[in-house]
Amino acid sequence: MASSPKTRKPGTPGTHGFTLIELLVVISIIALLIGILLPVLGAARASARDSQSLSNVRQIGSIAMANFVYENKGHYPWMSSGIPGANRPHGNKPRWADFVYPYIEDTGVFQNPHIEPTNEVLNRKFWHETSTADAMQAAEHPGLDYTGTARVEPADGFTLYGGYGYNYQYLGNARSSVQFRRSDTSITDASSTVVLGDTLGQGSDPTEGVYVIDPPVGSARTSGDGSFYHGSAAADRSAPVARGNGSGEFAFADGHGESLAPELLDDIDEDGNADNGYWNGWGNPAQY
Repeated sequence: MASSPKTRKPGTPGTHGFTLIELLVVISIIALLIGILLPVLGAARASARDSQSLSNVRQIGSIAMANFVYENKGHYPWMSSGIPGANRPHGNKPRWADFVYPYIEDTGVFQNPHIEPTNEVLNRKFWHETSTADAMQAAEHPGLDYTGTARVEPADGFTLYGGYGYNYQYLGNARSSVQFRRSDTSITDASSTVVLGDTLGQGSDPTEGVYVIDPPVGSARTSGDGSFYHGSAAADRSAPVARGNGSGEFAFADGHGESLAPELLDDIDEDGNADNGYWNGWGNPAQY
């Protein structure tokens, strides 16, 4: 016997979908939550990158740089080398990152996590990937032709770095007119002496100066091209820069690292006038 269809009792509420107004309210709430959460998530990601970047500069400063200095009779590396363009394998020459790389052997610590791989600040090749020659020996003999030492370029290209700059004007300049390598014993205030950290690159040309940082005032030894990277104007400075949550990461000569607003590094005595106290190795704002 076939059963009769069930009927809803009078007064029983029926089922229905959302009304247009209800849907709009739900969508508005979701949009509001997204608007609240996105900045929080962005700040959290930036903080994570800050932490990774701080770890990078600490490793470079306290491990790679410190061991280089120890094994090189207490002297810091040059920031670069004087190999002419025609004698460079794949157009590359060794720089400070190449000199200290053997003491850490991790290309990742030289790559700032805040910088996208496509950013023009990342434009320097590692010497050990482009040449079979030893980086320091090549720097010590810049007159030789190193094109014969070239390695085969990988299918996906060479690893690039940049964005962490070296305090070359006070620690190690390779330019012929002012060439020197600073002794660690000549640094009397190591905890206040910047060794390396976040750099913007030269202000007027961000593809230049991406591996050095300049002090705010020209040093007595200068850069070899004037007060700053290519000249004396402020735009020529390869300046320290804030990334992430408004700070830059910097390593100091005593091995410690700090997240700091870059402008703090330009005025050690906080008198409102730019000085090189955090750069010159003496912690003295009057010395250049």
